[in-house]
Amino acid sequence: MESNHWKNTKNKLQYIKKPLKIIINSIGYINKLIKFIRKLDDYDVIIIGYPAYLDFLIVRIFGYKYLNKVIIDFFLSSYDTVILDRKIIQRTTLRAKLLFMTDKWLLKKGNKVMVDTNVNIDRYRSIFDLEKKNIYRVFVGSYFLLNPLKKEINKKTNNNKMNVGWVGSIIPLHGIEKILAVASLLREKDFIFHIIGDDPDNEWAERNSPKHHNQYINFYGRLNYHDSMEILSECDICLGIFGDSDKAKSVIPFKIFDYMALRKVIVTQNSRAIQELGVLSGLFMVDNTVNALVNQLMWIKKNIKNIQIKYPDIRQLMENDLRKFGILNNEKH
Repeated sequence: MESNHWKNTKNKLQYIKKPLKIIINSIGYINKLIKFIRKLDDYDVIIIGYPAYLDFLIVRIFGYKYLNKVIIDFFLSSYDTVILDRKIIQRTTLRAKLLFMTDKWLLKKGNKVMVDTNVNIDRYRSIFDLEKKNIYRVFVGSYFLLNPLKKEINKKTNNNKMNVGWVGSIIPLHGIEKILAVASLLREKDFIFHIIGDDPDNEWAERNSPKHHNQYINFYGRLNYHDSMEILSECDICLGIFGDSDKAKSVIPFKIFDYMALRKVIVTQNSRAIQELGVLSGLFMVDNTVNALVNQLMWIKKNIKNIQIKYPDIRQLMENDLRKFGILNNEKH
């Protein structure tokens, strides 16, 4: 079923900040979903994406016989994101406890659940006190699998300037403060940083980007996917995440796979989650400190001509994981 109801990130957060408002706004969507449930006999697998609460609840009520076909996309946990990582709501509040119960309900009641890393699976089991076994890892992959960049990827390196790219939401998970500190320390070393994105409420970008925007840091704000990838395709190095939270150490975000598809040198914080990709030539895992990142970027600048990029096929990585669900070769999905 195609719908733009959950497309906007702000809509996804409304049900937490203003749950009554999102229920009212979702009446038309619920009606469309109920009509769609009547056609589920035509499908072998139903994947319910984040935020899955409302969709899964409606399927349980109006399409209970199809639950064995349902896979819950739990790449994001609302409780983890809002309470533990971003701390938008205090853990002791009623809303936080309700959110915890809702996430736990979704994990327990879903016949099959997919999560982005094995580390995150173990973490969710610990957070929500679960013994559930049918939680599977599926790498998140890249949109390039569906929409390749038409422009030829730039593989040339400017010997005088080293362009460093980063894209993402400016939230604690990504550690933007560390990246800006590194950019400041490298301002006399011929590095130019290209920062794409803003925070979900635009407050951080509006407050901070003007004072950081200068000759060695370019802030682009929020761009569409294609424009973001075109800018990154011109960069020599792309940066991952450098947050200090448990979540930051437990995920491999979309951007890493996008960088791999662009065949870029990647630098990200070392974690057990990123190690699930294995040792890859071109992917550098560093201690999560400003000094470690500075030293790694300086080393790459000096040695970039000798760095060979050897990344696995992203589609193959995902297919290997999807076999656990038994849906790889299905024609209908």
